[in-house]
Amino acid sequence: MTTIGSIGGGPAARYLGIAAAQLGFSFVVHTPHTDDIASATANAIIAPYELDALRHSLSACDVITVLDHHVPENLLEALATEGLNFVPGTKIISLLADRLTQRRHWQQAGYDIARFRRIGTGSDVLESAQEFGYPVVLKKRYPDHDGRDRIWIRRAGDIEPAVARWQNEPLLVDAPVSGVRELAVTLVRAADGSMMTYPVVQITRQHDQVFSVTCPASIDEATAYRAVELARELVENLEGVGAFTLTMIELPMNEVMLSEVFAGPHPLADYTLEGTITSQYENHLRAILGLPLGDVYQIAPAAATVMMVDSEAVGTSGLDMAAGLATGGAHIHVYGHTETHPGRVLGHITTLGYEADAAEKVGRLALSHLLPTKE
Repeated sequence: MTTIGSIGGGPAARYLGIAAAQLGFSFVVHTPHTDDIASATANAIIAPYELDALRHSLSACDVITVLDHHVPENLLEALATEGLNFVPGTKIISLLADRLTQRRHWQQAGYDIARFRRIGTGSDVLESAQEFGYPVVLKKRYPDHDGRDRIWIRRAGDIEPAVARWQNEPLLVDAPVSGVRELAVTLVRAADGSMMTYPVVQITRQHDQVFSVTCPASIDEATAYRAVELARELVENLEGVGAFTLTMIELPMNEVMLSEVFAGPHPLADYTLEGTITSQYENHLRAILGLPLGDVYQIAPAAATVMMVDSEAVGTSGLDMAAGLATGGAHIHVYGHTETHPGRVLGHITTLGYEADAAEKVGRLALSHLLPTKE
């Protein structure tokens, strides 16, 4: 039986495990976190990110995907040298895991991106804000699963508490960009170079976290075309295999600017679980195993995903599942975290409809019944 390995056991590993089981494949997860949720659908091994432990967990796997941005690069390189099959390759994984390294790569390759600066101290943030102008965005170099990895710095007084909050994290600052809206494109590339591209989606944030994703984005055809072409060009540049999600800023005159590229399935494309014929998870598995890619045709004209953000740390015990499910058309996904904290994403709600805005409103209604939140 074909065996797929995953380093990292968050929601993405859970859905990959479901897709693997559907196709008759075995799926193994290695994670150091006891609260990771993929053990419900896979063989989970709770162990540190250490060479011997990873080797023991993954040596029998036919292919390995990496879902945790915090895995040390030297461990991946050592395992690859021993013959473990990482797809995409370890160089791509490490390049995209670090926002700073990634930005330098795209800058050197000639792509237009926001100005950025590596941050070591609070004075670096102040100097960046003085150079770029307020507001600037302070970000963790290694993204979090919950997306709580950015803080808007709107005035000098915001700097000290933000840096203190993340004092042990590698950081960077992005300059502000006067964009129209935030977009994302997810595509899957096979080893033979063929691609399947999902529709361009629009991102809405609340409190610096992704709150909802609407598909398709409310943009004209010219902007959508440019976003898709840029995404395809960048993944071709990487010669990547598997799923990739690219975030962008829509600029005036139908232009788009790259923000970031993420390797592997991403929460921004979770609407594909119900919204398209083949989800990003199944297509990721097909790509890394060398199988034909599946159709990405939309099942309904529009879809939306609304994140279940635990603003008051009530956990899954605070969910009114009956009330949430009473909302017609709401597909509710609860991740099953055993621990929680303010801002943790407990799950997501997907809705389908004829218009993206209307689908999102249904998702918001279901969320208000399921987990009352403060606006």
